[in-house]
Amino acid sequence: MMPFESPFLAVPTTDWLCSNDLAFAIFDSFPVSHGHVLVTTRRIVETWFDATDEEQAALMALVKEVKLLLDQRLDPKPDGYNVGFNSGAASGQTVPHVHIHVIPRYHGDMADPRGGVRHCIPEKGNYMNQRTAPSRPSPSLTLSTGHPTAPLWKSIGPRVLAAAEIDLLASFIQPSGLDLIQQSIFAALRGKARIRILVGDYLYITSAEALRRLIGWMSLAADIGEASSLEVRLAEISKLPCRPDSFHPKAWRIIDSSGGLFVVGSSNLSKTALETGVEWNLIGQTSGSEPLDQELARAFTDLWQQATTLDEGLVARYAEHAKEARRRFIPPETVDLPTTLPPPRPWQASALESLQQIRANHYRRALVAVATGLGKTWLAAFDVLAVGQALQHPPRVLIIAHRAEILIQAEATVRRALQSEWKETRISWYLGANRDMRGDLVVASVQKLTRPEGLAELDRQHFDYVVIDEVHHAQAPSYRRVMARLNATFTLGLTATPERTDGIDVASLFDDVLAWQATVGDGITEGSLVPFHYLGLKDDVDFEQIPWRNGRFDPTVLEEKLENSERMKRLWSAWQADPDARTLVFCCSRRHALYARDWLTRRRVRAAAVFSGSGGDPRSDSINAFIEGQLQALCVVDLFNEGLDIPDVDRVVMLRPTESKVIFLQQLGRGLRAADNKLQLKVIDFVGNHRVFASRLIHLLSLGNQSATWKHLKQFLQGGTPDLPEGCLLDLEVEAKELMMRLLPNSGSAVVEAYRSMRDELGRRPSPSELFHHGYLPRTLAARFGSWFGFIAEQDDLTESERQVFASFESWFAMLETTNLNKSYKMVVLRVLLDRDALWDGMEIKKLASACREFLLSHPTLRDDLPPTKQFPDPANAPIAAWAQWWLAWPLSRWLGEQAGRHWFKCESEHFLAALSCPENLQSTFELMTAELVDYRLAHYAKTRIEKAAERTADRIVATVGHSGGQPILRLPTVEESPSRPIGPTTVTLPDGSQWVFKFIKSACNFASPLGSEENQILPLLRGWFGESAGAPGTNDQVSFTHTKSGWIVEPIAAVTPLRVVDPSPDTGTIDELEPHDLPGFINAPPTEDPSNRLVPVYSLEAAAGLWGPENTPEEIGWAEATGASIQPGMFIARVRGHSMEPRIQDGSWNLFRPCPAGSREGRIVLVQFNSIGDPENGGRFTVKKYHSIKTVGEDTWQHHRIELLPINPNYEPIHVGPHEAPEMIVVGEWLTSIDCNSNRGIT
Repeated sequence: MMPFESPFLAVPTTDWLCSNDLAFAIFDSFPVSHGHVLVTTRRIVETWFDATDEEQAALMALVKEVKLLLDQRLDPKPDGYNVGFNSGAASGQTVPHVHIHVIPRYHGDMADPRGGVRHCIPEKGNYMNQRTAPSRPSPSLTLSTGHPTAPLWKSIGPRVLAAAEIDLLASFIQPSGLDLIQQSIFAALRGKARIRILVGDYLYITSAEALRRLIGWMSLAADIGEASSLEVRLAEISKLPCRPDSFHPKAWRIIDSSGGLFVVGSSNLSKTALETGVEWNLIGQTSGSEPLDQELARAFTDLWQQATTLDEGLVARYAEHAKEARRRFIPPETVDLPTTLPPPRPWQASALESLQQIRANHYRRALVAVATGLGKTWLAAFDVLAVGQALQHPPRVLIIAHRAEILIQAEATVRRALQSEWKETRISWYLGANRDMRGDLVVASVQKLTRPEGLAELDRQHFDYVVIDEVHHAQAPSYRRVMARLNATFTLGLTATPERTDGIDVASLFDDVLAWQATVGDGITEGSLVPFHYLGLKDDVDFEQIPWRNGRFDPTVLEEKLENSERMKRLWSAWQADPDARTLVFCCSRRHALYARDWLTRRRVRAAAVFSGSGGDPRSDSINAFIEGQLQALCVVDLFNEGLDIPDVDRVVMLRPTESKVIFLQQLGRGLRAADNKLQLKVIDFVGNHRVFASRLIHLLSLGNQSATWKHLKQFLQGGTPDLPEGCLLDLEVEAKELMMRLLPNSGSAVVEAYRSMRDELGRRPSPSELFHHGYLPRTLAARFGSWFGFIAEQDDLTESERQVFASFESWFAMLETTNLNKSYKMVVLRVLLDRDALWDGMEIKKLASACREFLLSHPTLRDDLPPTKQFPDPANAPIAAWAQWWLAWPLSRWLGEQAGRHWFKCESEHFLAALSCPENLQSTFELMTAELVDYRLAHYAKTRIEKAAERTADRIVATVGHSGGQPILRLPTVEESPSRPIGPTTVTLPDGSQWVFKFIKSACNFASPLGSEENQILPLLRGWFGESAGAPGTNDQVSFTHTKSGWIVEPIAAVTPLRVVDPSPDTGTIDELEPHDLPGFINAPPTEDPSNRLVPVYSLEAAAGLWGPENTPEEIGWAEATGASIQPGMFIARVRGHSMEPRIQDGSWNLFRPCPAGSREGRIVLVQFNSIGDPENGGRFTVKKYHSIKTVGEDTWQHHRIELLPINPNYEPIHVGPHEAPEMIVVGEWLTSIDCNSNRGIT
């Protein structure tokens, strides 16, 4: 016999009301009255009389403590109590674990309470009442007559989603019936329901397709967890012992926290039977344990035991019999009507055009970002249909997601689209115990696909179309492994947000191809969503005193702090502006929900508290009453975060500090759905002294047409008009605004502050890509902390395994951050190896070269790194053998060579693999940390290429705000890079219409003043746009200058991100790189031998990244002769741009440098690298100047007081380097001479 598992011991300790060493108290899951508590033992003891004396004493001590707690917390306070226990089955004990009931009683809760616990035998309960009470109450019966006034599903749907047990008996089942009930069924399963579905084979009217879907449902239910279960059986008439002539029963039996519900009538399981047809059904409300309930359960179980569990073999046999039956007779009942599709919404029609053009441009992946509730799954279904129509045959489709409910919804929607054109669409499931990928439509869980056998099966399959739904919830390594194995013509990712939310760079998964983005504003425009009116109230709770752990407030302390009458009074004042609004109140815990409900009830608000687990009001009854308008407020915890929609919600109250952006927007979305006569959603929020509240405001500001940052929040707080969807309002109390102003990050360390803020919100450390996408430059952290992971270690945010990896491979990560990228090739090699799980075992060179080429061609920006050449006029179709040879000679040879003093990769037996040794238990951590930097480097590289291309092809230039001498400066592309850009004093129009004069020099602008004024106002102008941190290290502030018919205009632009909606007809031009071929003796590849010792590396300083130090140098772009010079280790050639060193060093000349020798640098011409300031001439991170230092001499030593970098050309000003900027300056080398590219001698 299996050991008994007490349900009481499964209740988390955090849900205990109180406890001692031997016993604990919990709220009853099926309360007799509000506040009903069970007191039970920690040890499983069957009855009171089996407990030890100590346990009995502990139980009674808690009974007294529970009574005191309930008196304090319940409102209204109980008027009395029933306390007692059941011992043995005859007494009614159903759980063989001793428990004492503490039941609060209230005046009026029953007509005549006299007799108290004597009512355990109802007719003997009140001996003082001589009237004979009925032995048992009769069930409450109602009649559902179907369409149009009383469809059955409207009556029972809410009970299904909150059910603990469901027995469903139907003669016939059709796919439309499954479509109707699927969301509620899986909501019940998520709440740990036990569900049995029984259907017959009478006349073979039941759809074989519906039976196949039910097999998939069983697999999905198994993945949800052991606590829930879904089983389906088929009653085969020929095998029933009674051999009936027909099989026509239709019934439901539902048990939930409200009691029991049964349905007996005419409705089978189809949409017409449950919603749109005239059907009569008798609905009974019972306690759940009455004789009729038991009789129904026995009858169902009797049939159940005679039926056969559904599996693929049974369904296949059934389908054959059904096909034969169709030939012999016409079924007496109609099956589902032919599938009709809704027309695409306006935004969907536009998105479909974009997707079609993207495929025409040979992209194989794309991402669609659509706000919740706008129909992103239908977009995928429409596009699948379009692809099939273009192919002129049914497309093979694979649907991938991480959760059962998403897979069910996506399958139903895509299947419906396919069957509108091709009725015979076979569906198969690859999840749970099912592993069938032979269908036309395959539904798979990413968890099963990422197993070795799943990846191997993917290698053998081809799909015309792959849909990956809710990809922002996924784990990046899992999805990358799957996508690397996909053999698919086209893959579409669906997400509610293109930003990282749960650790994924969604953009990089889909090659930065954003096909379409539909926002809340689009939903409001088309009428599917309503505008919101947000009011932020100052929260008096001191959140700084609440511990913050793992990305959230300590729940116990938070609960205590939020049960605050002053806080509720603030809410009540705002509540009175619309006292009758139907309101969802989001609370932090069950106890908090009960507190809020009781507080509102005392003010005569009809409210209920509903949540998962025990202790609340009956879920289904409360939800029904709310829908019908009988309740004004529902106080909820987690029930409405996702999966349950009530469009008639008029107001949402955020009574809790929701730490997650995703959950916050889901809660907001519960009220945004449009409904009849609903004009807007009112939102009441509390704004407290913690960054999480500022983040919530930033999320709201991002619902417009921009990705908002701290700067946008500051502009709003200072009185600016937020960019919100039409009709939306954002309002804060003055006190709340003042509180938010104090939370804004200071200007001294913007990137560090941004990192900490994102860490607090996400509950984990953000990646460098996340910071970059939000407009910050993670690379600047290297100047202060040595490297990205050095900074993370300083913040104490590395896990133990990450600390071990960083300690062992610090030089590897430093090299990844700083290695030069003239092309994206090196990072692409790493990304492909990581995607294919081939870093350690390696890949055959031809396969690696082919995969890298595919990766590059699929990316709208990186494909420009494969322009047509003489060797490969058509790189996409170059012969693989020649391509692999070229790939080996270029990026692979770079990795095979020495970098930062080590060889990181090797080639063995035609395989390319890592040469470093990593313990097996740390390999996955090493890969994840490597991927962080690879993704960031690729994102930064792509953004740079996009901006350069835009500057060359449009009458628009983008300037970056930097620092020079501690003051902001605008860094611009040079005239050579952007010939149309202005030069010299130029009149420019500001966004407010005023005209200013900007003085443009070669590659910068450090002067701007209002027209008619000579006072330089560039500093206040930039700080007015970007705040005090304008141009500070780590920021990425930018402005754009655009040439129009009326002249130049300037405006600040939001922090840019490499993710963008892809132009359906992109410019295929390539980016011109600096070509040093005019250098004497120039060669591309590194020299294998140099007997004359005349070749030195050539570096492109304009493309260099990171720090230049002893272990980190840029990658050479070639090698050239330095004839006439005495070659020494460390020498290199680089081009110098600018006129500040003329006539000695000409603009654009190539020059020879050597490592700066030891000793004084005074008077030497040096090459300097900056990390936070720039050369005022060109704004670059490198400059060549004459070194001069002013020293302060003490008694025992001296130190630099100030460093000056002096130009030779008197028309230019020196660069002053103060003590706070000196640590971010590196002297890279000493200038030796210029190289005469027109002379055979080389050196001049």
